[in-house]
Amino acid sequence: MRWLSRLSSTADRITDAVLIVGMVALLALITLQMVDRHLIDVPIREPDAYARICIIWLCFVGFASAVRAEMAIRVDLLDHWMSEQVRALLQIVFDLLILATVALLLTKGWLLVQIGGDQRILGTALTRAVPNAGLVVGCVALGIFVAVRWLQRLATFGR
Repeated sequence: MRWLSRLSSTADRITDAVLIVGMVALLALITLQMVDRHLIDVPIREPDAYARICIIWLCFVGFASAVRAEMAIRVDLLDHWMSEQVRALLQIVFDLLILATVALLLTKGWLLVQIGGDQRILGTALTRAVPNAGLVVGCVALGIFVAVRWLQRLATFGR
């Protein structure tokens, strides 16, 4: 169980690093757009395309980070009427459903990365594989975080 904690901690640090780099890159790109429009011509063509890619990565990786911190939005209308045991069981079941969904998204996302590798994004040196890889990276991080959480909940269930 200790190696799972280390894996989760490592994934958490990598996720945080990706989010920091993405935010800094997005800030730089938006600043470049402002400079390009109002001051001087910037040699980067289509900075808005790069900004869209940053936003895609920030959305998928940020969602995984929100789930890790248990800050993802969820509806809990019935939770206060359930016993602690039933709530714990539902959390285990919901984590399994999330893992199944992540597995499906990861499979289809990897297919999108492969297909997008041949499609260039106009005005950039990148292909469609780059924004699609944001989905894959986010799903991998989300899968790690939810799997670790599921195993921890399973280990403490019934105590």
